[in-house]
Amino acid sequence: MRVWTVENWLSLVSIVFVAIGGFFAWHQWRKSNKTKRAEFINKIVENLRFNEDIANTMYMVKYKTGWYNADFHDNPDGLEFSVDKLLSHFEYICYLRKTKNITTKEFSILKFDIDTVCKSPDVQKHLLDFLRDVSNSIETIHPYHYLIKYGEESGIFSKIKHI
Repeated sequence: MRVWTVENWLSLVSIVFVAIGGFFAWHQWRKSNKTKRAEFINKIVENLRFNEDIANTMYMVKYKTGWYNADFHDNPDGLEFSVDKLLSHFEYICYLRKTKNITTKEFSILKFDIDTVCKSPDVQKHLLDFLRDVSNSIETIHPYHYLIKYGEESGIFSKIKHI
């Protein structure tokens, strides 16, 4: 039978304190990470809801029809730019989802708006007709690849070739 010396007891106590300190450090890191993630999602939500250009474009997409027409690309009011700005934000969110940089819970905060935009007949025409043809003609990935993939996976869009 081995007798524990004072040095052995001190080593054991040191190990216990290191373990406790490690646990508290891990707990603080986890808490800090959650706060940073919440701030990141809040920044995205604030931009979508309170950026005047994006909010106005979102309103138009939700409640108006027929805005994607022959004049869309030559519109002097910058409609194409506004719509592309909105879609770019949703593309980024869908990219974050696909690369697992945001959780399912975090994505659910934005899902309603993304679904609403994807269900717009005018957005579908813009995404699926015009942009598909452009990206296929220059043999590159579609500018809204992740948004369209989300629309397909969620059943909003039917499967599309070469996007």
